[in-house]
Amino acid sequence: MSKIVPLASPDHQEAARRVGEQIGPQAGQRRARRTRLLAASPCVVSLKDRPQVGPAGRPTVRPRLCGLLGEADMTESLAVPPGTPAPSRHPDAPAPGTLLPPPPPHSAFCYGCGDRNPAGLHVRVTAGEGVRVTAQFNVDELHEGAPGLAHGGVLAAALDEVLGYLAWMLREPTVTARLETRFGRPVPVGSRVHIAAECLGVSGRKVFGRATGRLHSPDGELAVQAEALLISVPPARFPTHRWPGW
Repeated sequence: MSKIVPLASPDHQEAARRVGEQIGPQAGQRRARRTRLLAASPCVVSLKDRPQVGPAGRPTVRPRLCGLLGEADMTESLAVPPGTPAPSRHPDAPAPGTLLPPPPPHSAFCYGCGDRNPAGLHVRVTAGEGVRVTAQFNVDELHEGAPGLAHGGVLAAALDEVLGYLAWMLREPTVTARLETRFGRPVPVGSRVHIAAECLGVSGRKVFGRATGRLHSPDGELAVQAEALLISVPPARFPTHRWPGW
């Protein structure tokens, strides 16, 4: 049986000292690189520089989504209900191969796709065949968790972001109610992750989706996979943003 060492014990303190000696210089180098990346980024904007008014001078109001997801939505199974018809691509969905803009309402500071977030993923998504989209993003030091590896939450956020772009294929804005992520292997900093997302079915307001992340190429080794339950939301729920033509 493994020995449990109290955090305040001399043994733990000595172990922490040895680990610090091993990774300290590397951690310092990574922190310095992060600082340089942020300082050199043209999109760093302080909070005080964010616009405080919306279109036509209206005060900016954060969309209130509370009440959209009931308790049943949040505990619902991620399995597509039996008898659910296959999802169909909306007639007005962008053509396959189209580079998709962020699905409104979205902020320029969005962690997943925002151009003005220097530490974001800067995901770029392309329309696929049927009710599918593809994307890729590069893992750098700003996305690091364990030394040299992408943080698992960053990978989950990337898949969640791309699943949200299925809204363009359905022409129906959605929010995530549940996301279940499975990690197959570590993703090193410096990797390019290729993501594919597809809609598995639509039942009322519920949209069932699946996404995969593969290393280095669309057919590369499977690193992460997620299933999601998305809930369609009327565009009017987002008071300071509008979906043109929706």
